Amino acid sequence: MLYQYLKENYIPGEPIFTGDIDIRGMTEENLRYHLKKLTDNGIICRFEPGVYYFPKIDIFGEPMSLSADTVAVHKYIIRRGKLKEAGVPYEVSDERQKGKSICVDFSAELYPEQRKASEQMLRYENGILHAATAFGKTAVGAYLIAARKTFLMMPGTK
Repeated sequence: MLYQYLKENYIPGEPIFTGDIDIRGMTEENLRYHLKKLTDNGIICRFEPGVYYFPKIDIFGEPMSLSADTVAVHKYIIRRGKLKEAGVPYEVSDERQKGKSICVDFSAELYPEQRKASEQMLRYENGILHAATAFGKTAVGAYLIAARKTFLMMPGTK
């Protein structure tokens, strides 16, 4: 019952706050028992007391941990759409820029792991490549720029 409720209401990488779980007839003690069981079986992960999540899977098939930033945004800003339900006005604006079209080719050879990461990254409009030191993130970035034929340089801010 709890598992089905969580699957229907939460996506991987989204914090699950125990205070937001509302299943008729389920006591707090019963809820804790089932959350522990799901955690022990590796179905969900515990971020901290009262906060759980279905892990996202990275491009290498490994589960990703939840970030404190994600928890904070969901806890204090989004909270499962409760701003909307409460009638609190908010606006989401997409301020991405198109970038400048460029004519470049990538002439180097990517390692198999870099190729796999690049193929996964190209499936999406944007993303973050999180990889170990010496993985070749710069080479992957150069490959992605050449593949998309677009480059957008964002100046650093202080």
